[in-house]
Amino acid sequence: MIFYFTQNDKFGSKLIRWGIDSEASHFAWGTRLDPHSIVIESRLGRGVEPVWQECFMKRNRVVAVFYRNEPDNLTNRVYKQVVNDLKCNGYDWKAILWWAIVTPFKKLGAKITRNQWQDRNATYCSEVLKSMRYYFAGLHMDISILDDEFLDPGKVMQWIKDSGKFKEISI
Repeated sequence: MIFYFTQNDKFGSKLIRWGIDSEASHFAWGTRLDPHSIVIESRLGRGVEPVWQECFMKRNRVVAVFYRNEPDNLTNRVYKQVVNDLKCNGYDWKAILWWAIVTPFKKLGAKITRNQWQDRNATYCSEVLKSMRYYFAGLHMDISILDDEFLDPGKVMQWIKDSGKFKEISI
């Protein structure tokens, strides 16, 4: 399993990084360390889709990559679960718009915990992890973070790093 945390120079990436106080504004997931392998991501205007790792890397700058070697049968099971859960899901732009509106208020101390505009049939990048709930539970990780309505790339990156279950690598 490979977890990619990235950023780019687009306005949206800069806004997200400012809002979450993290270097990473984007998350994607892959199964193999190979430039010709597939990465699953959710992009504005496109939704959840598989892309070639080399194409993904051309569009994004790596902030951190975490890796865990898993048996092929487990990797295939998780991949099928994610693809089945998220196929045809669009990008959850309403949740991101809501997040953009309330972030300045949260930074000022407002207690806002529920995303009123979240679409259950759409997915933004770090929500891909919600389909991997059983994988993380099997690693004895605290999966309560997956219920967080502000599941942003910065929180996810810290959660994976702090778990001690994955090795941070350079690619």
